[in-house]
Amino acid sequence: MRTHRSLWTLTTPTRDFPTLPGDLTVDVAVIGGGMAGLTTAWLLKCAGKRVAVLEMNRILSGQTGQTTAHLTELLDTPYATLRRDFGEKGARLAASSSRAAIEQMASLVEELGLDCDFQRVPMFQYAQTARELQSLEDELSAARDAGLLATLTQRVPLPFAVKGALRVEDQ
Repeated sequence: MRTHRSLWTLTTPTRDFPTLPGDLTVDVAVIGGGMAGLTTAWLLKCAGKRVAVLEMNRILSGQTGQTTAHLTELLDTPYATLRRDFGEKGARLAASSSRAAIEQMASLVEELGLDCDFQRVPMFQYAQTARELQSLEDELSAARDAGLLATLTQRVPLPFAVKGALRVEDQ
């Protein structure tokens, strides 16, 4: 059980979906009703596939429910690590696939007329120590080489002081 619950999951009305009454024949079963699973299911359905989404709990309440639904090219694994482990081509591939996902979501928001407050904004990864700032400087080079619109900045919209931040545009 989570100690802290997301504002989304606390304030969004629940919607009930039926339990599968028995066997179902589909082309694809998507496991997980988060943003990625539902987007995948939608795209497969648009491609003419018979799709079932299987969610253990409540739709959009797992990993997606604990986020702000931000879409970003900054990944859990730093680009400096990706470049070291998979070469510059591998890091660029990771960046381009993240960019393609953002653009896919933007297209779906427009195409479906979704009222979801979609905005393109900068993303900040900040450093509070000199050591963290050095890591961000290393990441800046790798992120730029991978194709991100990244800069280092001291100006960050936070209510506390930071040593600096990596700013990535158009997230």
